[in-house]
Amino acid sequence: MMQKWRFMTIGAILASIGGAVFYRPFATPALQSIGDIYILAGLWMCLIALFYGRAYGIGRWGIIATGHERHIHTIPIGIGVLMLYILAERNITWWRDIPDWLKAISIDGQMLLFCAGVILLLIGLTGVRVTDFRIGALLRQREAYLLITVTVIAFIIRSWDNINTIRAFIDEGPFILAIRTMREHPYDTGLLQPIHFINSFSYIYSSIQRLLSDIFGSGLGVFRLTSALFGALTVPAVYWLTRELFDKPTAWIATLFIMTFPPHIHFSRIGMNNIADPLFGVLALASLVHALKMQVSKPSMTTGDENQPSTPSLPHQSGITAPSVSLLVLFNKHIVAMPYYAFSGMMLGMLPYFYEGGELLYPALIGIWLILLWIFTPHKPSLRGVMWLIIGFIAISFPNYLMVAGNGLPLFSRASANQLPDDFWSQFLINENGISRLAGFFQKNIMPPLLHIFHAPDGSIFYGGETALILPHFVPLFLLGFYQALLRPRPSGVLILLWVLLTILGNSLIAQNAWSARFVVVFPALVILMAVGVRYTIPMLPRLDRRLSRPIVIGVVGMVTILQGVYYFNNHIPVYQRQISYVLAQYDVLFQTLDLPAGSKTLVIDPDYLQYLYMKDFIVYVGADVRLEEWSITQIDTRPFPVDEPYAGVFVKWWDAPLIAGLWQVWDMQGPFGSPYVRPNALDRFAYFKILGKK
Repeated sequence: MMQKWRFMTIGAILASIGGAVFYRPFATPALQSIGDIYILAGLWMCLIALFYGRAYGIGRWGIIATGHERHIHTIPIGIGVLMLYILAERNITWWRDIPDWLKAISIDGQMLLFCAGVILLLIGLTGVRVTDFRIGALLRQREAYLLITVTVIAFIIRSWDNINTIRAFIDEGPFILAIRTMREHPYDTGLLQPIHFINSFSYIYSSIQRLLSDIFGSGLGVFRLTSALFGALTVPAVYWLTRELFDKPTAWIATLFIMTFPPHIHFSRIGMNNIADPLFGVLALASLVHALKMQVSKPSMTTGDENQPSTPSLPHQSGITAPSVSLLVLFNKHIVAMPYYAFSGMMLGMLPYFYEGGELLYPALIGIWLILLWIFTPHKPSLRGVMWLIIGFIAISFPNYLMVAGNGLPLFSRASANQLPDDFWSQFLINENGISRLAGFFQKNIMPPLLHIFHAPDGSIFYGGETALILPHFVPLFLLGFYQALLRPRPSGVLILLWVLLTILGNSLIAQNAWSARFVVVFPALVILMAVGVRYTIPMLPRLDRRLSRPIVIGVVGMVTILQGVYYFNNHIPVYQRQISYVLAQYDVLFQTLDLPAGSKTLVIDPDYLQYLYMKDFIVYVGADVRLEEWSITQIDTRPFPVDEPYAGVFVKWWDAPLIAGLWQVWDMQGPFGSPYVRPNALDRFAYFKILGKK
């Protein structure tokens, strides 16, 4: 007889669909209140289903068989630390003079020091061996071929025609300026120093962009290729993490979902370094989970030897966990799980060199999660492993923090610049209406980032569109995954929920808390929850023949994967282009100028001055033999109109009839000419007039 509790699963699915319907984008607060009821009902029905179906839901972790013994290599560690220390000294230049031999290290030399130092530390701390580079055995596995294929498809999706879909800079100007700075001043540029006065991140991401530009040629598509690479590499990283946390089927579902997840595609197609954070954060988490799951031999408490014969035990039983652990035990070269702890720390150490969000989120996420594991679960991490994680983090990140301290920079300059008003917390704590202020804080600071995940569209031009991060049709999968992770509290589900929660809380403490650029760090967690919703809910439905249930899962996953990609290119991009018409109009001036014959010089009247500066940087970046100059009507009393310059053409806003009439009195012109890339009625569209001669 069919188990009746399975019908509660159907109810949970229907309730989650109802919650998604009433929380669709632009739904009124009254409809959202109804949606709350549906979501709570779905949570309650899923709880009943999981209570009676105790064999279902997220399972316990399996134990990974002990791997081969590895040895710490002290010589590569020493050389790597020395290289990174020299790099740090080379970048402490703001308040002191450095020796000439340090000044002689160009930006390329600094990048070489950084890469070599990181590679040597990787070899030393993880015990890399020659046999690790024999990939023949790996490539003989069908799984590897499939993962490589998916990664290549993900790269194609993220790099195909990335010039014409967004013909403007979406906060990419500072990275263009960074490339120009490195090319023009290679000996005066510090690799670890901020690329711009408003950006705290280093030149490392821009160095990769410059390298690809030097190899393949400078252009907008190649400039954005670095983001496509980081975005594509995140796909197999998500597979590794999800497989470690759950199982192989869940990992494949999450991999396909992240491959076409619209926000992840979008940020992989623009030249900003936000997309680098999830790669290193996911690798850090995956390596840590692998270390926690490894089955190792219980060490001797007297010698710290992990290779003494003993009964196999769980990872929390391995390692010396007493506070009095000795350095001899800590640096014992005979290790098994410790390289994975160290690698996790190294990936965390890479985060300070890129966007600030990952640097703030992932170390806190790992720290809190490990504490929760230590207190509430039997999967207690090895103290020695955690110490190796910290060592790995310090070994990679210390040059950045030496540079920050030596140059007197704030530790988190971007977060500091976007934080809440200085008196916010004092007023919050001492105000007599503290409770009402708490409610106001929840509504204004907590709810916007929460709702941006599944209800509210982006509040900025970074992603835009008319939907939240998760498309409305797939919000039920997210809710079902949330139910499964919350109601069956395993370490894996707790990690994903904590990941989302910390992202929401972190954004609540800064201004513009619903901007999509602040959520890139949580994209993997969102698709993993969606995958969990599919993987662990469908088996709880009324029993179906295996020949029927398997196609259902494949059909749902295939539908979500395909529809996400179709939505992004067919629906999101046209809407997004209308929303950023002002930015597109500004940069259409740049691209029309680049299409002119060599030696041409054009004039643009009343542009956005900051964007104009970035346009000039881009012209230098691509090496085009054209010039773009600007003039503003507000300068008429201080700067004469350049009537005698041999301009090939002039750009002026199409609706400014008096100005256009005045230009006809100065020059013989032909036009106006439009552009196929900007809507004709866009308010800020610039019309191009070809100048035939002076009157």
